[in-house]
Amino acid sequence: MIIGIIVTAFSGICTAGMTIGDMTGGGGGGGGDLNLSGIQFVVGGPFILIGALLWWGGWALSKAKPSGGAAPPGSAGGPPPAPPAT
Repeated sequence: MIIGIIVTAFSGICTAGMTIGDMTGGGGGGGGDLNLSGIQFVVGGPFILIGALLWWGGWALSKAKPSGGAAPPGSAGGPPPAPPAT
């Protein structure tokens, strides 16, 4: 779960930073006419998804059922259950 949190956080921050940089037109390098808007989601999206799935899987494993299980009916010292009516 910790690995999922770390992957999601770093990938999300990096993707968000690239998106903001793309939207603001920062850099001021006066580069060519190559427009790469949206490529950050193609690169960062799978990492965010994998991190979120690891995070969710770790959370689900931490909520696992106890290994003891429930006692069958009638074994708790009380009378056995009545047979079904026909």
